[in-house]
Amino acid sequence: MKIINLLTIMALISIVSCGSTKNRAETEATGENADTKTETKMSDTNENANFKKGLIVMNEDKSLKCDFYIQDLASKEILDPINLKDEFKVADKKVWFNFSRLRMKNRCGNHLPVSITEIKTRLSEK
Repeated sequence: MKIINLLTIMALISIVSCGSTKNRAETEATGENADTKTETKMSDTNENANFKKGLIVMNEDKSLKCDFYIQDLASKEILDPINLKDEFKVADKKVWFNFSRLRMKNRCGNHLPVSITEIKTRLSEK
Protein backbone atom coordinates (compact mmCIF):
# COMPACT_ATOMS: atom_id res chain seq x y z
CA MET A 1 0.00 0.00 0.00
CA LYS A 2 2.84 2.39 0.84
CA ILE A 3 4.49 1.68 -2.53
CA ILE A 4 1.28 2.56 -4.40
CA ASN A 5 0.99 5.84 -2.47
CA LEU A 6 4.64 6.63 -3.17
CA LEU A 7 4.25 5.88 -6.89
CA THR A 8 1.10 8.03 -7.06
CA ILE A 9 2.92 10.97 -5.44
CA MET A 10 5.89 10.58 -7.80
CA ALA A 11 3.55 10.47 -10.82
CA LEU A 12 1.80 13.67 -9.70
CA ILE A 13 5.12 15.43 -9.18
CA SER A 14 6.35 14.45 -12.63
CA ILE A 15 3.09 15.63 -14.26
CA VAL A 16 3.27 19.00 -12.51
CA SER A 17 6.95 19.48 -13.33
CA CYS A 18 6.38 18.61 -17.00
CA GLY A 19 3.64 21.22 -17.18
CA SER A 20 5.87 23.96 -15.80
CA THR A 21 8.63 23.00 -18.24
CA LYS A 22 6.15 23.20 -21.12
CA ASN A 23 5.12 26.73 -20.11
CA ARG A 24 8.74 27.78 -19.90
CA ALA A 25 9.49 26.30 -23.34
CA GLU A 26 6.50 28.18 -24.81
CA THR A 27 7.67 31.42 -23.21
CA GLU A 28 11.19 30.99 -24.56
CA ALA A 29 9.84 30.16 -28.03
CA THR A 30 7.80 33.37 -28.15
CA GLY A 31 10.72 35.41 -26.85
CA GLU A 32 8.96 36.50 -23.68
CA ASN A 33 11.29 36.43 -20.71
CA ALA A 34 12.64 38.66 -17.97
CA ASP A 35 14.87 40.45 -20.48
CA THR A 36 11.84 41.97 -22.20
CA LYS A 37 11.46 44.16 -19.13
CA THR A 38 14.76 45.88 -19.89
CA GLU A 39 13.15 48.26 -22.37
CA THR A 40 14.74 51.58 -21.51
CA LYS A 41 12.21 54.13 -22.79
CA MET A 42 8.56 54.63 -21.91
CA SER A 43 6.26 57.52 -22.71
CA ASP A 44 3.68 59.05 -20.39
CA THR A 45 0.90 57.73 -22.62
CA ASN A 46 1.97 54.15 -21.79
CA GLU A 47 2.19 54.85 -18.08
CA ASN A 48 1.80 51.70 -16.06
CA ALA A 49 0.27 51.99 -12.59
CA ASN A 50 3.04 49.72 -11.28
CA PHE A 51 5.78 52.22 -12.12
CA LYS A 52 6.76 55.20 -10.02
CA LYS A 53 7.69 58.53 -11.57
CA GLY A 54 11.17 59.65 -10.56
CA LEU A 55 14.04 62.00 -11.18
CA ILE A 56 17.73 61.05 -11.04
CA VAL A 57 19.64 63.59 -8.96
CA MET A 58 23.43 63.90 -8.70
CA ASN A 59 24.71 64.02 -5.14
CA GLU A 60 26.61 67.25 -4.46
CA ASP A 61 28.01 66.08 -1.10
CA LYS A 62 31.17 64.13 -1.98
CA SER A 63 31.59 62.89 1.62
CA LEU A 64 28.68 60.47 1.11
CA LYS A 65 29.10 57.12 -0.66
CA CYS A 66 26.29 57.56 -3.19
CA ASP A 67 26.91 59.49 -6.40
CA PHE A 68 23.29 59.55 -7.59
CA TYR A 69 19.94 59.10 -5.96
CA ILE A 70 16.34 58.97 -7.14
CA GLN A 71 13.62 61.33 -6.00
CA ASP A 72 10.17 59.72 -6.09
CA LEU A 73 8.07 62.57 -7.46
CA ALA A 74 4.78 61.30 -6.00
CA SER A 75 5.87 60.64 -2.42
CA LYS A 76 8.89 63.01 -2.41
CA GLU A 77 11.01 60.17 -0.91
CA ILE A 78 14.74 60.26 -1.60
CA LEU A 79 15.94 56.78 -2.57
CA ASP A 80 19.53 55.49 -2.64
CA PRO A 81 19.67 52.87 -5.42
CA ILE A 82 22.52 50.43 -4.83
CA ASN A 83 22.32 48.94 -8.35
CA LEU A 84 21.70 51.93 -10.63
CA LYS A 85 23.05 51.20 -14.13
CA ASP A 86 25.61 53.58 -15.62
CA GLU A 87 23.24 54.59 -18.44
CA PHE A 88 20.94 56.14 -15.82
CA LYS A 89 23.67 57.97 -13.91
CA VAL A 90 22.79 61.30 -15.51
CA ALA A 91 21.72 64.34 -13.51
CA ASP A 92 18.07 65.38 -13.93
CA LYS A 93 17.16 62.28 -15.98
CA LYS A 94 13.42 61.55 -15.84
CA VAL A 95 12.60 57.88 -15.22
CA TRP A 96 9.87 55.36 -14.51
CA PHE A 97 11.03 52.80 -11.94
CA ASN A 98 10.16 50.00 -9.56
CA PHE A 99 12.18 49.13 -6.50
CA SER A 100 12.35 46.98 -3.43
CA ARG A 101 13.38 48.33 -0.08
CA LEU A 102 16.55 46.99 1.50
CA ARG A 103 17.21 46.26 5.13
CA MET A 104 20.67 47.73 5.42
CA LYS A 105 22.37 50.71 6.99
CA ASN A 106 21.88 53.99 5.13
CA ARG A 107 24.88 54.90 2.95
CA CYS A 108 23.65 58.38 2.08
CA GLY A 109 22.38 60.28 5.07
CA ASN A 110 18.62 59.78 5.36
CA HIS A 111 18.18 58.37 1.84
CA LEU A 112 16.33 55.06 1.80
CA PRO A 113 18.49 52.20 0.43
CA VAL A 114 16.68 50.39 -2.40
CA SER A 115 17.33 47.87 -5.14
CA ILE A 116 16.02 48.91 -8.56
CA THR A 117 13.99 46.09 -10.11
CA GLU A 118 12.95 47.94 -13.29
CA ILE A 119 13.85 51.34 -14.67
CA LYS A 120 12.97 53.09 -17.92
CA THR A 121 13.60 56.53 -19.35
CA ARG A 122 10.58 58.81 -19.26
CA LEU A 123 10.14 60.44 -22.68
CA SER A 124 7.76 63.23 -21.77
CA GLU A 125 8.65 66.36 -19.86
CA LYS A 126 5.54 65.99 -17.68
